[in-house]
Amino acid sequence: EDRFARESAIADLEVALALGGIDMEVVAVGGIGLGAERRTELTAGGGVGGMIADWQSVLSAVRKLEGAATLPVGYYGVSMGTAYGIPFLATEPAIRVAALGMWPDAVAGVTRLIEKAPAVRCAVQFVHREEDQFFEQPATRRLFDLLGSQEKTFVVLPGPHEETPDQIQSAADYLAAHLTAAQT
Repeated sequence: EDRFARESAIADLEVALALGGIDMEVVAVGGIGLGAERRTELTAGGGVGGMIADWQSVLSAVRKLEGAATLPVGYYGVSMGTAYGIPFLATEPAIRVAALGMWPDAVAGVTRLIEKAPAVRCAVQFVHREEDQFFEQPATRRLFDLLGSQEKTFVVLPGPHEETPDQIQSAADYLAAHLTAAQT
C-alpha cells in the first residue's frame, strides 16, 4: 500500500465533503495508480494522455445528467493532481476554477507543464508549503507564474509536502466561492 496514494484519496474525499454542504453536485475522480510507480511513469512522460481522456469521459458523462449540462465545474488536485491537472485544464474549457499546487515547473527535466500552463484559463488558487521537502518555492512559483489565468492566487502555508485540513478547507472555500458565484 502506498502512503501517498492513500493520503491523496482521503484528501479528495475531504474536499468533496467540505463542498458537500453547499448546494452543488460533487464528483470526485481519483487517478489510477497514483503512487511511487506512477510518479516514475509520469516523469518519464507516460500516462498523462490516458488520464486526461478518462477525466474528459467522466466530465462528459456527468454533463449529460439531467440538470448538469450548465452547472459550473471546478477541479481540485495538488501535487500529482497538479501534474495531471494542468494538462487537463489546458484542454478542458468547461472548468471554471481550480485549486492546484505543491508541484514545480519541471521534474527530472520533464517540461510538459511549462508548455501547457499558459493554456490554463480558469481561476486558480495555487498552494505551496513552506517546509516542502520535495519542491522549493521558486520552482512552484515559476509554474504558477506561467499559468495563463487572469485570476490566480499563490498561497503559502506552513508545513511539509502534505495535504492538511487547513489547506483542504482553503481550497474548498476558493472553489465554492467561484462555483456559487458562477451559478448566480
